Order: sequence, then C-alpha cells, then structure tokens
Amino acid sequence: MELLNRLDEIVSFIFNNALVVIAIIWVYEGTRVIVMGQQKREGIRKLSLGIFLIVIMIAMQLWVSHTTNKLYQAMTQNTQAELTPDWGNNLDSENREKSSLAYASVAYSRSGKLIHYFDKSGNSKLFCPTEKDVSLRDQTVAVQSQLLNTDSNAYTSAMRWLAFGFIASLAGWIAGNIERKLANKTDAQSN
Repeated sequence: MELLNRLDEIVSFIFNNALVVIAIIWVYEGTRVIVMGQQKREGIRKLSLGIFLIVIMIAMQLWVSHTTNKLYQAMTQNTQAELTPDWGNNLDSENREKSSLAYASVAYSRSGKLIHYFDKSGNSKLFCPTEKDVSLRDQTVAVQSQLLNTDSNAYTSAMRWLAFGFIASLAGWIAGNIERKLANKTDAQSN
C-alpha cells in the first residue's frame, strides 16, 4: 500500500509540475511572439492554450478549496445542544437511555462537548466518553485538520497558478519588446 501511495505522489507531482511548465511556456512564448509582431496566429494560439490551461487549473483548485471548506464548516457546525428535560418522554426508559446516550456520543465526537443524557431511571447524567468515543473524536479532529490543510493548499495553489501566469506573460512581454527593439535597431542600421 505504501508503494502505491508513493507512486501516486510521484505521478501527481509530475503531472502538476508538467502542466505548470507547459502553461508557463505557452503563455510566455505566446506573449513574446505577439509583442514581437511575428506569427500572430501562432502566438495567439499558444497564449490561448496557456491561458486556458491556467484558468482550468485555477478553477479546479478553487473548487477543491470551496468544497473542502464547506465540508469543514458542516463538520464543525455545532448543532448538538443539551437535551431538554422532556426529551424522549414518549420513549420507554431503555430506549430513552440508548437514544440520549447515542446523541451525547455524537455530540462529543463532533464537537468535543460533553452534554447530559438520561439514564434508565430518567435522571440526567453527564456523558462520560468511552475509549471508542475518544478514538472517534480523535479521528474527527484529524479529518477536520486534513480538510483545513486541503482547503489552504488548494487556495494557495490557485493563487500560485495565477501568479505564474502573470509573471510568464510579463516576462514574455518584456522579452518580446527587447527582441522587437533589437530587430528594429538592426533594420535601421542595415538601411
């Protein structure tokens, strides 16, 4: 399993970096060619492909960021409140205890909050988490942390793609201007 995870990481790294390099080259080269005034059709094609790839990758990363943020918000939304004294009055004592205990267990695993449940005699008792409840809470916290990391990484990646595209187009524009000026200077000297 570890080998599969490593292979997945390697393929993902190559795929993402290859796309970054290709998009940057296309944006740079397309901008440079257009600014130089040569082969405008070729420059527009390269620039369009580079921009398209960058926009697609930014959109995907922003979608991942938005989706994981929504999942995190849903997981951390604290909807578990203390049970009212008349909660589950229509249940027999055994079902009331099981249901209120399950509710308290879910409240603890989702929020870490200890709430009261009803025992068989109808008395309100503070929930005492079991080892299984603590383990489930730890897993919930780990998932929430992973969601936050994924959200942050995806958003950062989207901003990085945007910056790469801007820098590539700026560098292409500067290079195109320099090459055009050199070509104009050479033409002026030859006349």
